[in-house]
Amino acid sequence: MRFYIYIFAFIFSLATTLLQRGVFFYAQYELKMGDSRNLILALAIGITYISGAQLSHKFWEKAGAKKTIFILLSLQMLIPIAGLLFPTIAVVSTVAIVYSFFNGMTWPVAESYAGAGLDDKAASKSIGIYNLCWSIAVPLSVWISGTIISDFGGGFFLLSSILILISFFLVFMLPSVIPHHEKPVGKIGTNGAASIPYEEMKGMLISSRWSMGFSYALMQILASLLPGKFQAEGFSVANASALAGFIDASRFLAFLLMTGTAWWHGRKILLSLVSILLSAGFCICMFGNGIPLILAGEIIYGMSAGFAYYSALYYAIVLSKASVGAGGSHESVIGGGFTAGPLLVLGGKQMALLLGVSAAGGLIFGVVPMILTAVPLSILYLMPKKRG
Repeated sequence: MRFYIYIFAFIFSLATTLLQRGVFFYAQYELKMGDSRNLILALAIGITYISGAQLSHKFWEKAGAKKTIFILLSLQMLIPIAGLLFPTIAVVSTVAIVYSFFNGMTWPVAESYAGAGLDDKAASKSIGIYNLCWSIAVPLSVWISGTIISDFGGGFFLLSSILILISFFLVFMLPSVIPHHEKPVGKIGTNGAASIPYEEMKGMLISSRWSMGFSYALMQILASLLPGKFQAEGFSVANASALAGFIDASRFLAFLLMTGTAWWHGRKILLSLVSILLSAGFCICMFGNGIPLILAGEIIYGMSAGFAYYSALYYAIVLSKASVGAGGSHESVIGGGFTAGPLLVLGGKQMALLLGVSAAGGLIFGVVPMILTAVPLSILYLMPKKRG
């Protein structure tokens, strides 16, 4: 079963990234939407994504896991065709927004298949392979999306639909019922370190979710603004997408390092550094000048985002016995980040207009509140609780 869900994750991630990340390059270079409109589109995508993730568990309970995936894939195969046939700002934006809703519903079911029926060590390995499969697809899609847009315009919509069609055949190989195990969760081993009590593990889950949500808030800002930054530097759409893909390649590298070992299990010091490094990497990307500096920021940010994501999904799957509800909560945090990032930056831009400062000042107004919230909270939940 898991072999097929791993391959599914790779192909589905290729299709999803082509649309959800490629659309920002298409909007910037072909539709001339600009940074503000891209941010509004990113905000709308985040809202629908989190809505879909929240509804995933209820839909799965009524329809069953396998039928749920078939229905959702059918919709995600058909919706992009509208963007190909009617390449206007209104239609392309609507396609990306509606697609995001059904995409947010799909991933929790796939995550549940990847981790179900396994103890904590086996779940860690399975989740690692699953993460590697979907994450390696992301930079590949980002890198090729620019070339496709440059040569074929909206052709990336068609390729996304074709990849979804291919993924149908893999779903046929999955069992109709997800084999959840019923072993209660008590403590988790940490490769030579002391076992982690349930309450401490729960604290690490909350901490990693704060970091992960923060990372996706920053990711959505980067996804919507980096195309404009690279365009202003004179790069073609193909070269711009190639440069932007280093974020995702770095995240894949983090997954690769974490999959082969359990050394990071229970390491609170690592979790306490994640949000700090995310902040540093993002600021270097957006405010740094010169490609070497921007790429350094992408690598720092990407590695940190990978650690946050893997940790959050691992602790969620282990604590919840790989339920679809856990995947839904995980994806809801991602959707929350997708929503919060553009929303705060748009608010910061409005504040900048009122105060008569530059667009860069507006970005600072939006990002600083996130940093001041996410960094302390991601550390707070790692603190030992007082007893008595």
